[in-house]
Amino acid sequence: LIATRMNQLWATDMTSFILTTGVKLFLVVVLDIFTRRIVGWRLNRRCRAREWLDALDSAVQTEFPHGVRDAGLTIRMDNGCQPTSRAYLATLDTLGISGEWVGFNCPEQNAHVESVIGTLKQDWLWLEECNTDDEATSLCHRAITEYNHDHPHSSLCMLSPYAFTQLVLQGCVHVTDQHTIEILTHAA
Repeated sequence: LIATRMNQLWATDMTSFILTTGVKLFLVVVLDIFTRRIVGWRLNRRCRAREWLDALDSAVQTEFPHGVRDAGLTIRMDNGCQPTSRAYLATLDTLGISGEWVGFNCPEQNAHVESVIGTLKQDWLWLEECNTDDEATSLCHRAITEYNHDHPHSSLCMLSPYAFTQLVLQGCVHVTDQHTIEILTHAA
């Protein structure tokens, strides 16, 4: 599936990093592929299906406050135990979200979210040491906010995900038949 509109195709994955105390934390992110915006996330010491569901819930509550059913949303993910768990699959079914799983050991098939996670680590998470869960949560919140509002993307005409989303909402973005993006000077 190729994303040609906002909230059509999301991708989700997780990463981990370590506090100065040696405690490992897991960050699950949900990305809107069209706008490159992180629409949901969850940080926790555990990485169960529950944490993945919390990140998904955060995204759904933010992007679909009146319900996601019949919105035509697909979420791309790997074949890990969390996104293939009974609880996760049942939630997707209940919400009417289609699942799209990448091939085994093929992170390039989920390249959008892999790239975002790499950016978060290189530009924020690896640069600051955190002593506590609260410090790490604050860092993740700041990193995701700055990423969404300030990080330019070549695929978005060097706009940040937030600036691009604003243009989408104003009707100033056109997707060509070749799936390239054109920024219009006025609403289409």
